[in-house]
Amino acid sequence: MTDVVFMPEVERPEVFEAVLGLPAQQRAATYLVYWAGTSITETETLMGIRPGTVKRYLYLARRVLRGTLHGS
Repeated sequence: MTDVVFMPEVERPEVFEAVLGLPAQQRAATYLVYWAGTSITETETLMGIRPGTVKRYLYLARRVLRGTLHGS
């Protein structure tokens, strides 16, 4: 997977900046599910990975983002 940066319209730029700091796979899963609105099944197909892996990437991304955005 290549590192491609999408520039969606965002209301909270600090969240977008934090997402850009995620590893590529976590960033892709986060973008597809939360910004593009794709389902887990659609995301798995687009990324070529299993549904459990999509869920794992989202879990890891949320954990990192929570710490980054709340300063923990």
